[in-house]
Amino acid sequence: MTQGPEVVGIEELIEETGGCGRFQVLLCAITHSCKCIICFSMLFMVYGAAAPDWWCSEGIELGNVTSGAAGNDSRRKGCEIHLNGVSKPCEQFKFSDEMNTIVSRFSLVCDHEWISSTITSIQMAGILVGNIACGQVADLIGRKKPFFASILALVLLNIGAAFSVSWVMFAVFRFLIGVSVGFEVIVQYNLTAEFTQTRWRTWVVAMPSWAIATSLFALVCWALNDWVWIHIATAATGLPLLFTYWFVPESFRWYIGHDRIEDAKQIVKKMARYNRKPVPKSLDYIGKENAESGDQKYFFSDLFKERKLRLYTCLFMLETMFEGSLYWISGTALVVAMALLVPIPETGRRDLVDKIVLPIAPPTVEDDDSEEKQETTSLV
Repeated sequence: MTQGPEVVGIEELIEETGGCGRFQVLLCAITHSCKCIICFSMLFMVYGAAAPDWWCSEGIELGNVTSGAAGNDSRRKGCEIHLNGVSKPCEQFKFSDEMNTIVSRFSLVCDHEWISSTITSIQMAGILVGNIACGQVADLIGRKKPFFASILALVLLNIGAAFSVSWVMFAVFRFLIGVSVGFEVIVQYNLTAEFTQTRWRTWVVAMPSWAIATSLFALVCWALNDWVWIHIATAATGLPLLFTYWFVPESFRWYIGHDRIEDAKQIVKKMARYNRKPVPKSLDYIGKENAESGDQKYFFSDLFKERKLRLYTCLFMLETMFEGSLYWISGTALVVAMALLVPIPETGRRDLVDKIVLPIAPPTVEDDDSEEKQETTSLV
């Protein structure tokens, strides 16, 4: 009795089509290039929430300012004024032109100082929503559609945020940007990993594209120094990626898992063609192990149904939380150490020290005296 051919495994199929060949290299370059728009969008509030030097300008136009008050640094960051013996909150502010952020655009100082940090929290809440929703959506409709839909959304939302007319409108855009970032940062790893063999997967996923994108973001902020143009530049980084839609295929693993074998075969043929390999003869036997199970759909709740899977899920969650905390703590410590140790010329800009190191350093007696002077603005 003759025995039929064995079912071909996915790892063996990728090996027969070239392993980690030209197709995988191009796909990896595309998916890692999207880190620019992800990183720029996610880290924008590091620049956007920075507060340039400001002071209360109320009453200055009346010409009744006390002698030397207009140019005195003690007037800076005064949230109250004394006019004709009456104390009142300042309602008009002037900002230094050293940088143009959302703080200066929407006057987010004094009683509104909490808004900029709240917008950052709103954005991070959007990322959480996007992370949770992406797994479900990518399993239902595939990896490719969420990948390019999130890129398009980031392009449009960054342009829209640049033209915000109020901080509420800006906060809504930041939340939607966060959701899109949450989608993109998850699904781009799936696209990269599912076309790669196990032995190469660590290398193609762990490329330092995030570090490179972070450095580029710092360079863009230094060059443009304007929150509107930084949003426009962020949108521009995503436009070229939209033209790769006709190259990036749907995950053939997703096709196999949803019993769309013929579609999966077309993707494998395309992969073999780019890698300059013949179409594997074993392609006809791909996915036969899925024939009985058919198209199965899974939901987020399935991660907690079985005891072993529930344990793994919780461990991965704890590991991710610990890794993220360690990442931010070590990054902050490195920035502070560099600011303290790297010599800064007296004639150079001291933005890094003034805005990062000094706020966390314990104040001296002289600092306490100067802060008391900055609390109010004296006008006759």
